Amino acid sequence: MIIMKLPRIMLVAPSSESGKTLITCGILQALVNRKLNVASFKCGPDFIDPLFHGKVIGTKSSNLDSFFVEPSTLRHLFGNSAAGSDISVIEGVMGFYDGIDVLSMKASSYEISNILSIPVILIVDCQGASSTIAATVKGLKEFRSNNIKGVILNRVSFSIYDEIKDLIESEMNIDVIGYVPNVKDLILESRHLGLVLPSEISSLKKKLVELANVLEKSLDIDLFIKIANTAEDLSYEEPKFPTLDEKLRIAVAADDAFCFTYKDNLKILEKMGAEIIEMSPIHNKELPADIDGLIFSGGYR
Repeated sequence: MIIMKLPRIMLVAPSSESGKTLITCGILQALVNRKLNVASFKCGPDFIDPLFHGKVIGTKSSNLDSFFVEPSTLRHLFGNSAAGSDISVIEGVMGFYDGIDVLSMKASSYEISNILSIPVILIVDCQGASSTIAATVKGLKEFRSNNIKGVILNRVSFSIYDEIKDLIESEMNIDVIGYVPNVKDLILESRHLGLVLPSEISSLKKKLVELANVLEKSLDIDLFIKIANTAEDLSYEEPKFPTLDEKLRIAVAADDAFCFTYKDNLKILEKMGAEIIEMSPIHNKELPADIDGLIFSGGYR
């Protein structure tokens, strides 16, 4: 049994289009700016956000998918990926409780937060609302037993922020750790969360640094880190994998066209005795010599 202290925190929302990705990217950049060793994760089979985190922000990034793997395997995969990091930031998927269907929370951010005992920060889009924001937070907090420990108010007017903060904190035992103003100039276009061209990385990095500077002023990043450090120790067992009698050489397509690869799968193949060789169908004219197999993952069309 392996037991590790792994500071970790999950950012979730009532629904998609609430600002999760933008705020997650801004916080990741703020943590990197503080010289912290940061690991980032995305709930579900989403390759695009982790690729963006790695290419532009520079964090090591992985997926967490409780549909494809059992809880014990998920704990092992997370533990291995988070080891050595000062903090792990996990971005939720869809609405916090949304799973594979209406009657099931299987594969939801909620399920993953429970399996991995992750403190949760709720992002609420406040555009066009005031007192109802507190009702939304209370409903999500009390719907099921959960790990929600804090709230970020997105697109809220500074003129009413203090009043909403006081209302939420007086109604519930929960911290409001700050707000995000309407940052129209710093919005990430949906295309940028897909294919990121090398020529664009510098300009996107500049935009994220500006966003991180905004969040350093409007969010209590110190409290965010403190909540992450309240996560209980994670315990998991290292699975035993069958090993090959002789090593196989497996070529894996890895370039801008073939990049939707679960890195954890490659790590497991290596533990089983395979030698992984990356190759590019775009740039290489010939296959690597003496290979025993090929893996072509999906990618951008």
